[in-house]
Amino acid sequence: MLTISGIYQIANARNGKLYIGSAANLRHRRGVHLGLLRRGTHHNPHLQNAWHKYGPDAFEFKVIGTCPKNKLLIIEQYMLDHLRPAYNISPVAGSQLGTRRTEETRRRMSIAQKDWVRSPATYQKIGDTLRGRKQPPRSVAWRHNLSVANKGKIISEETRRKLSLALKGRAQPPFSIEHRQNISISQRGHRRNLGRKHRLESIEKMRQAARASSRSASARGDAARLAWITKRKRYGPSGKRILK
Repeated sequence: MLTISGIYQIANARNGKLYIGSAANLRHRRGVHLGLLRRGTHHNPHLQNAWHKYGPDAFEFKVIGTCPKNKLLIIEQYMLDHLRPAYNISPVAGSQLGTRRTEETRRRMSIAQKDWVRSPATYQKIGDTLRGRKQPPRSVAWRHNLSVANKGKIISEETRRKLSLALKGRAQPPFSIEHRQNISISQRGHRRNLGRKHRLESIEKMRQAARASSRSASARGDAARLAWITKRKRYGPSGKRILK
């Protein structure tokens, strides 16, 4: 079977029922279907149940015809409308809209995804693709919806522990004086920071974190310059406080 695009069927010789599909690479699609069916994790519960009932010898993967990639969905839809295959869940070619999956199907899909391990080369390609990509500006409505969705969400202790282990030992990037000034200006007068009381446990954790963090000489120099600039703006060259 060549690596060509076309329409295929998975036929049950015992009862004559069919599954119709299209693929840009027929050889690859055949391997995917057979692999999932043999592992018992196929996304189509009707086809998977029939595989268990009748056995692998009852099924045949057959190419109905080849066609260009831009015609796949059109021809597949034509075949679905005329043959009405019993094993197809969705009546629309290339769409899962309106498909309701059972808990057993979701469990199988979850198992199949957990067993899928990406290679280091794949991670490298993903990183190269996303590196340097800027996020699009988020609208006020989008941020509001995100806030409503996360409001009241409680993070479990197990999740907190995993986050802590993942972030522990990760060095923070050195912040420039301009960056720190922007943070100070953005937080100045913020109601979120007014009258906020921390628990004793949180205070102790912050104290321990501050003691454990050792700033480099350059970081201490930046902090000293920032303090000097702030003092000059507040008191002026004469050392007297400037009243506004």
